[in-house]
Amino acid sequence: MELTERLNHIRRAWLAIKEQDPQFIVPGAAAHQYQLLVDEDSRRRVEFFEANNGFTLPEEYREYLIHVSNGGPCPLGVMYSLQDGLTPLNRGKKGEPGYYDWLEENLDHYVSEFPVTEEQIIGWLRNKMAYPSTETAPLKMEADEAGYIFICSPEPGKHYIMPVNGVCSSEVWLLTEIGASDGKNDGQNYVELRPVIRFVNDQIKTLSFLEWIEDAQQNWFNDNAELDLRLNAVKFSWFNLAAHDKNRSVFGAFMHHYKLNPALTEEKITDLEKQYGFTMPNEYRQYLKIVGNGGVGPYYGMYSFETSLMPLNSGSRDQGNFVNYMEQHPDHFTKAFPVSEQQIIDFLNHRLKHPNGPDKPIVIPKDAGGYIFIAEYGCGGYYVMPLNGPVPGQIWFLQKRNANKLTYELANDAGEVIQSGSYGSDEDDNYFDLYPEAWMKENAIATVNFTDWVENAQRYWFYTDKEDPGPSAEPDNEQAYYPLAVGNTWTYDYNGQQMVTGIESCKNGEYTTSNSLNPASGKMKKKNGEYFNDGLEKGNMQLMLKDQMTPGDRWEAKFKANGLDCVYVYTVKEVLKSKTVHGKEYHDVVMVEIDSCYIINGARMSMNAFTQNYYARGIGVILTTTSGVMGNNTYPLLSHELK
Repeated sequence: MELTERLNHIRRAWLAIKEQDPQFIVPGAAAHQYQLLVDEDSRRRVEFFEANNGFTLPEEYREYLIHVSNGGPCPLGVMYSLQDGLTPLNRGKKGEPGYYDWLEENLDHYVSEFPVTEEQIIGWLRNKMAYPSTETAPLKMEADEAGYIFICSPEPGKHYIMPVNGVCSSEVWLLTEIGASDGKNDGQNYVELRPVIRFVNDQIKTLSFLEWIEDAQQNWFNDNAELDLRLNAVKFSWFNLAAHDKNRSVFGAFMHHYKLNPALTEEKITDLEKQYGFTMPNEYRQYLKIVGNGGVGPYYGMYSFETSLMPLNSGSRDQGNFVNYMEQHPDHFTKAFPVSEQQIIDFLNHRLKHPNGPDKPIVIPKDAGGYIFIAEYGCGGYYVMPLNGPVPGQIWFLQKRNANKLTYELANDAGEVIQSGSYGSDEDDNYFDLYPEAWMKENAIATVNFTDWVENAQRYWFYTDKEDPGPSAEPDNEQAYYPLAVGNTWTYDYNGQQMVTGIESCKNGEYTTSNSLNPASGKMKKKNGEYFNDGLEKGNMQLMLKDQMTPGDRWEAKFKANGLDCVYVYTVKEVLKSKTVHGKEYHDVVMVEIDSCYIINGARMSMNAFTQNYYARGIGVILTTTSGVMGNNTYPLLSHELK
C-alpha cells in the first residue's frame, strides 16, 4: 500500500472510531476527542519547522502531520504537536519560574545522532527472541542525548518517542525516566529505552510510526489487546522452542512434535459455546483464536477443544469400542465445577502453613463436570481448567486415584495419528484428586491463570542447572550393572512388541543411548562406580545407578518436566544371588525401585507410580516391572549383545 493510500486509510479510521465512540468512553479519548488538527497551512508549518531546526523529519511522521493530524488522537493519550515534541524535557510549567525551552540550551538536539547502534538493537532483539514472554533488559541512554522527538506520554515518567535519524529513524520506542543516582529529584543521569515490537507467527518486528498508529486503530475497541500481545509472544515461543529442539529431546516432544493445531475463528468458538451451552474462560478463548487449538504444549502437549475430555473416555479406538464421554454426559460443560471458594481458601492456607508438607487434595467424583482437560502430565496426572465457579480459567492438577485409565493418540512429524488407544482399567476410579496450581512468593500464595501457566512452562522449557559429573575412565564392564560399550544392545518384550535399547557412540566418556520406541536419544556417563544419565531432562545428568549397593540404599534424582519440579526416589529393595527371567538364570542381581514424585510449589506428592528395575552384574537390566497407578506390568529381557 502506497504512503498516500495508507494515510488516507488512517484518517478514515480515526473518523470511523470517533463515530463508534461519541461519548469518548475509550480511556484518553476525552482529552483529544478525536480532533484531527490539520489544515491547508500544515505543510508550510512543517517545512518552516524543518528549516528553522536544520533537519528533515522522517517521511512517515512528516506526511502524517501534513495529511492527518499535527497532534490529536493517539494510541495512549494525546499526541504531542510537532511544536510541543520536546515538552517532557522542559522543567517546570510554562509561565512559572524554573521553566525553560529545552532548545534554548540544546540547539543541536534534532541534528545530533540518536545514540542507539545497530548492534545494540540486534542484541536486544536476540534476547527478546530467546525469552519472548519475559521483560527484556532495556537499553540505557544518557539523559542529555538527542536525536529524537516525543510522541506522547501515557503516564508520568514514561514516554513514546521517535528517533529522527540514525539506524532506527521513524521507529517508535518507549523511554522511561530514571531518577538521579544520588537520590535528588532535580534531574536524572540516564533513561531506559525499549523498542516497540510485535510478534507475527515466527517473526519479531519493530514498529514504525505508521505501523504503531495502524496497530492501535485495529485494537482500539479490543478489550483483549494486552492479552493478545502476550499470546502472540506465546505463539512465537512455540516456533522458537521448536527451532532449538530439532531432535525432539524435551520431555513430551515426541508426542506433540511442536505442531500447533490451526486456530479457531470467532465464529467457530461462538458455535461451540452455543452447541454446548457454556462460555469459555477468556484467556483460553483468546488462545484458541490467536495461538492454536491445542497441539504443542507442556508435557505431552495440549488437548484441542474437541479432545479436551479424552481422558474421561473409555474403550480403545484401536479396538473399535471407543465411547465418547459426551454421549453419556451431554451436560458436562454446563455442570457447576464442584469446588467452593472456601475449599480453595482452605487449600491455600494449608499450603502456606505447610509449604514442604503434603497437600490435602480436593476430592471430586469422576462424573463431575464444569471443567476441561488442558494437558496430560503422565501416569494418571493431568492439568485441567474449570469453566465456571469461583476460579474459571485457572489451572488445576488432577490425579486419577485408583486406576490408570489413559486414552491417547500418537502422531508423527506430519501430524498424522499413527497410533491411538487406551490402557488400564478405571472401574474403581470413582473419584479424582484435585490440586489448584498455586505459586508462592514471599509470604503470599495465589492461584494461576491459564496464560501465566503457559508462559511459565515456556520460560523453563530447557531448564537445567545441575552439575555435570564429567568424564571418567573406561568402565569395568565385567563388574558393571550397566555395561557401557559402543554397540551394546538389549531387546525387551514391551507389551507384545520388541523394544531395543542400545549404545550408539561415545565421546569424551559420554555415551549416546537409543531406544527403538522413542526417537529422542540420551546421554550417559559413569564416574567412580556411579551412573548418570539425562533421560529425565535433556542436559541434566542425574544419578540413576551404582555398582556398589546394599538393601535400603536411597538417593534422589531431581529434574524439571517443562517447568514442574519432579523427583525420582531410588531405593535398593533386593540383592539376590540369582533370578530367572524369560527362562534364563542371571546371577548377582539387584532390584532398584523408583518412586515417581512431583513437587508443586514446594510440596512433594507421590504419583503412586512405581518402577522396579532388576540389574544383573555384567549384563544390565534384565527385567522391569511396574506397580501402583501404573498397573502391574512386566518387561523382560529377551536377548542381548555385548561388545
